[in-house]
Amino acid sequence: MLDLLSAPYFCSIILITFCRFIVDPKSGVFDLGTALILLWRRNPNSGFTSLIFEFLKWALVQTLAVYGGGVAADFYINSKRTGVKASGNPIKSWAPPLILPCQTTHKRFSPKVHAFSYSYLFVGIPVEWKGSMNGMIGVEDALASEKLAPAVCLHRFFSNCNDPYKRPWLRIDAQDYLMRGHGELGLRGKLNKYLNSENVDPAEFPHAYLVTAPRFWDYQFNPVSFWYLYSSKHVLSAMILEVNNTFDERRMYFLRPSISPESSTTTSAFRQSWQKDFHVSPFNDREGEYSLHAYASFHPTALSIESTSNRLDNTITLRDRTGKTKLIARIHSQGPALDPAVMSMLAKAHFVLSWSFVGLRTFPRIVYEAGRLFFLRRLRVWFRPEVLSSSVGRKATTQEVLLEKIFRAYLTQQCRFSSPSLSVIYTIPSYDSVLGDAKADPAQEAKKLRFSALTPAFFSRFVHYTSTMTAIAAEALTPVIENRTLDLSQPSLVASLISAPLLAASPSSSPIIPLVTAPQPSWAGYLIPLLSLLRAGKPPATAYPTATTNLPPTPPPLQNLHEPPNLPRTLSLSHLDTFVRSSCPPSVQWVYLWLTFDELAGAKILVSPSILLKALDIVGRVGFVAFTISCFERLGHGQTCSSWMFLRATSLLVYFLGRSWVSVKWRRCTKEVRQLGEP
Repeated sequence: MLDLLSAPYFCSIILITFCRFIVDPKSGVFDLGTALILLWRRNPNSGFTSLIFEFLKWALVQTLAVYGGGVAADFYINSKRTGVKASGNPIKSWAPPLILPCQTTHKRFSPKVHAFSYSYLFVGIPVEWKGSMNGMIGVEDALASEKLAPAVCLHRFFSNCNDPYKRPWLRIDAQDYLMRGHGELGLRGKLNKYLNSENVDPAEFPHAYLVTAPRFWDYQFNPVSFWYLYSSKHVLSAMILEVNNTFDERRMYFLRPSISPESSTTTSAFRQSWQKDFHVSPFNDREGEYSLHAYASFHPTALSIESTSNRLDNTITLRDRTGKTKLIARIHSQGPALDPAVMSMLAKAHFVLSWSFVGLRTFPRIVYEAGRLFFLRRLRVWFRPEVLSSSVGRKATTQEVLLEKIFRAYLTQQCRFSSPSLSVIYTIPSYDSVLGDAKADPAQEAKKLRFSALTPAFFSRFVHYTSTMTAIAAEALTPVIENRTLDLSQPSLVASLISAPLLAASPSSSPIIPLVTAPQPSWAGYLIPLLSLLRAGKPPATAYPTATTNLPPTPPPLQNLHEPPNLPRTLSLSHLDTFVRSSCPPSVQWVYLWLTFDELAGAKILVSPSILLKALDIVGRVGFVAFTISCFERLGHGQTCSSWMFLRATSLLVYFLGRSWVSVKWRRCTKEVRQLGEP
């Protein structure tokens, strides 16, 4: 029998590690390993099997304790919620949600023959539907997005409650689809916004059905999703293919059938072809043609469980520029669809045990097949190009999010001093706003400039340049289209946007960019000029190789920009440096100083300082674990701590207190940065 009172310290350690795993899985994995080391040091002579068995006993006891606490917390939280009542049934829709066990097959014909087949899990939901069904499948909204302890999720086995506050096994989150973010719009709202961007009236498709890979164990890798768009007469009138690659980039294809939907029957196939313009596989270029052959089985007359066993059967064919077939990919149902509303506890358990790791194995399988193509088939590897304006770039890192906020504030200020007839439409994957409204005479035609960052990499690359015009010329007007990170609707208008405030300043003026605020002087403002020592005389490395590493020539409309005057050449400020130094508060200056230093130094030494700090933090945590072990070993043998151990304890305490202080200050500073550039 396990004696919990014999080692209360280790009992507390295990409890804390499981709580940490609930709050932060990455830190929890580290602390679980720490707990295992502590148990091993407690019984150094025990074998591996007995060590694991003892660890599992501790884990079982503490998991039950955490589950009991989670149930109590779940009851307390739900009892305090007001304003929304969890109904016994989710919002009704024209079609039921379904679970679709599937099989995916790929066969490559050129330049080498290669094939594979794997099981895959899809779910189908009407986009108007919201709620949770039987603890198995659900669509998250703003209220149901609150995270509960994973222990509470055991209710999904034993309850048929449709409470939207209890997370189901299979989740659909609106923010994961179509354009980035905007999860508050829901699936229907995001679909309407996308259709409007394609100049399509959403009222044309009052019904829509989404077939996609759900989040399972809070993990999702979704190579392709199918949106079936139906008319008011439930006729399949269009489809949207949402394609994601392994670089977290996305492309949506809006397709209408090649055969008129009025002349088709409900059981006919949807066929269409379109040009490829999105990088999916490193073993294919970005040229060619796709064709889709999909059966229209998701209409009300076919959505009964007994009607057919093959509810999904879509085939995508890739042809090269000569019309030769290169690849055929097929996704089809593997048996009948599952109705989550009638699944029993045993059916849920069987499903989870059978399909829980299918989604987790998707990415490793892709890497495995890529290795076979590269090492065994010797296929050529194509460089990854930057996305076109028709695609959606990858998600931004934390560094890129903060740099984008600073750049947006800089661009907003430039719009205030630009030509009054210029209207700037600033676009990133998760944001779209007009930064400058045209105020010219109605007789004068307003000029519109769409300023679109194709990828978040633009903001981290922008800090490498001294001149704004040079950066725009290099990132938006480079002759190598695959390297463009910026898209401009009318490049000739950029000169009036960027250079107007600069030309207005006299050579003896102190700030090139006019002041908007009067920030207090700070040490960051004095250190920002030192960033120029890290800037190289050439742009950062690009994805596609170019014929020369020199800067591209600046077009004639963009040549009216000069370097900041009255500064030594070795410490010359970039235009963004000048803006931050003269127009931003000290907290923003510190954030900009660190982010830019991290980016420039990382390009110089190939390892960014932020990675070095993370490594130092790991060393500090390991040192804390080792010190704790040694202290309790000495106390367990009745020994006292020496002065050397006291010094180590003081050093570790100072380190963690300093780390906590820096972390708090950083969060406060970044909070101010996130408030910049808002309309």
